[in-house]
Amino acid sequence: MSVRNWKRTMPALGIAAVATLGLTAAASAPAAAAPKKPVAAVPTVTVTPSTGLADGQVVTVRASGLRPSTVYHIGECAIVGEDLPCNGAETIHVASTATGTLSASLPVRRVYQGTLGPEATPWGTVDCGKMPCGIGMFNDLGEGAGVGISFR
Repeated sequence: MSVRNWKRTMPALGIAAVATLGLTAAASAPAAAAPKKPVAAVPTVTVTPSTGLADGQVVTVRASGLRPSTVYHIGECAIVGEDLPCNGAETIHVASTATGTLSASLPVRRVYQGTLGPEATPWGTVDCGKMPCGIGMFNDLGEGAGVGISFR
């Protein structure tokens, strides 16, 4: 897993700033050598509720079209230029079902201390009331999707 994996997930959030990053997904060499599970359809993610959120509110993340029986990392992230600071303290890890679906609950924060990548490099304060944020999810191959969220 790398910082680029987080960036691959964010284009699906529908946040215009991400489109300018021009990032592409590619499997890592170790993952490419591993036995392959069936390739999933294009993932669909919903977050309920996704607008008018209060700090600390718990949202439900549902997804389909995922790679079956695979762990997905789900978390809240912001887009700040080239950086994608995430709320690493509350990222969760959930396995998809044999049919490629999942459902999970996740607390969202209007303000959090952002970190970058799996090393959790400190980034600084993220205020989702002032910058675009979303819930993103990805697996260790970098496959994933996401959806934008907004706060009151």
